[in-house]
Amino acid sequence: MEGTQHRIAKTLEALRTHILPTSASSADNMLLESIEGTKCSSCREPIRPRELYHSIRLRDTFVLLRFHSLCYQLWVRFDGTVIDRSS
Repeated sequence: MEGTQHRIAKTLEALRTHILPTSASSADNMLLESIEGTKCSSCREPIRPRELYHSIRLRDTFVLLRFHSLCYQLWVRFDGTVIDRSS
């Protein structure tokens, strides 16, 4: 569970700081099986060999993003709302 929480935190930070684009509506999505050396575009952690991941090409660009399934779901659902977990 700790790894999952870490991925969530890193993905949300990448979205909040605009390291990742926030609009999934202008992207083409493919679900692929990982090869060695692939890293997630949001949490920056390796995608293990044989692990399924989402490969996203932003339309009208050459930008290619790769996501763990969890990180992809966060990216698709992110609406820009900052969640304060300190309280």
